[in-house]
Amino acid sequence: MSSHKVIVIGESSVGKNEILWKIKADKTNGPVDYTPKTYDVDGTPVCLHIYDTVVDERTFKISPSYFQGVRAAVVMYDITDKKTFDNLTCWFKSIKQVFKRY
Repeated sequence: MSSHKVIVIGESSVGKNEILWKIKADKTNGPVDYTPKTYDVDGTPVCLHIYDTVVDERTFKISPSYFQGVRAAVVMYDITDKKTFDNLTCWFKSIKQVFKRY
C-alpha cells in the first residue's frame, strides 16, 4: 500500500476541521489535527495521512515541520467570505517558500 502525506491549509473558520470530520466520518466536535484515510485507486489501496496545519494567520507562515514528506496541499477558503478568497495568493506564496527548502 502506498502512503502519502496531505496538508490542509487556510484561514480559521473556512471549514478545514469540517472536511477532516467528514473524511474521518466522526461527528464529534472539536479540532481534528490528523486523519488517516485509505482509498481504493484502480484496485490499489492508497493511504492518505491528512493533517490540519498550524499557521500564523497574520503572516501566512506555515510551520516548516508540516511540509516534511508532503505530497499534496489542499488550500481552502470560505465562499461566503471574500477576504479568505483574496488571501489565497498569500497562502500559495507561503507554500512555494516552504517547498523551496525541500
